[in-house]
Parts: sequence; structure tokens; C-alpha cells
Amino acid sequence: MSEDPFDVPESLAGLTGIDLVRRVLEDARGAARVQGKDVGRGGKSPRRRVAGAGGRRAWSGPGPDSRDPQLLGALTRDLARSRGWSPRVAEGTVFGSWQGVVGDQIAEHAMPATLRDGVLTVSADSTAWATQLRMVQAQILAKIAAAVGDGVVTSLKIVGPGGPSWRKGRYHIAGRGPRDTYG
Repeated sequence: MSEDPFDVPESLAGLTGIDLVRRVLEDARGAARVQGKDVGRGGKSPRRRVAGAGGRRAWSGPGPDSRDPQLLGALTRDLARSRGWSPRVAEGTVFGSWQGVVGDQIAEHAMPATLRDGVLTVSADSTAWATQLRMVQAQILAKIAAAVGDGVVTSLKIVGPGGPSWRKGRYHIAGRGPRDTYG
């Protein structure tokens, strides 16, 4: 006689919903006990805490607790600090909030390019803007330090626009290129 996989055992026949789930869980725990396994409420379930040395209870009362809901910003800051990511997060903040740090007018004409060993390379869209930024370099550094903290950016390297590239296509041969056949 073949057994239908959807046949419900007689012990579970009249149960529905949460009662059915509880009975199946009890059966599974009983089978685990028969095999000699330690059966509890699971490793992740909260366990009752006993009174500490001072006689006061160790579980949460009406005050704030670490198990209470936390703000996402606070959790990510704590995660970055515990994993040692804080310097990288601060570096990313320089790029992510550039416009808010230096202002709209400067952000229109200059963008951060790289940040290595505390030196922020800023690319200006004209040589005139590069010159202007060099003159207000100290103020820009102060604004960055106020926004992301001291020591993240120690100096600025301000560069103007790059010159035209004569390199065309995928392949390149070192040397003067097409100009070496001129007169």
C-alpha cells in the first residue's frame, strides 16, 4: 500500500494553524531528544537573564537598551568603527558631499579626482579656476576638515584641464608618432 505524501497523520488530523505548528515542533524536539541531542529553544532565542551580583536584574527596564530600535546612521557608524572602515568612510564622504562642503560655485567648476595618503587631487575645468582654487586652498582645507574630520585630507593638489590626446585607437607605439615623418 503506497502512502500519499499529503496524508496527515492521525495525531495531527484535527489541528490547524499555530496548534499544528506547535505539535510538529514538539514531535521534532522529541525525536531529537531520543537521538541524544540537546534540545532547547534555539541558539538565537532570548534567554531569561538572572539577577547579577548586585541583586539587580540584568534585563531591560523602561530605560533605553541596546536591544531597542536604533537609527540607521548610528548603526552604520558603529559598524564602520568596529570593522575599521571609518577612514574609508570619511574619504568617501569627501567625494559624496563635495558640493555641500565647498559650495555650489566651486563645485560647478572643480571636482575631486583622487584621494591618496591625505592628498586630495582636485580637477578644475579651466586654468583660471585652478589658479583661483590655489589661492583659497587653506579655506577649502578648513571646510573639508570641518565636514569630515581632521587628518582625512592634509593637502590639496589642484590641477587644470588636461591637454589633448594624440593617441587614437586601441594600439599605441612609443615615440613621436605621425609627426616623425614631417620635413
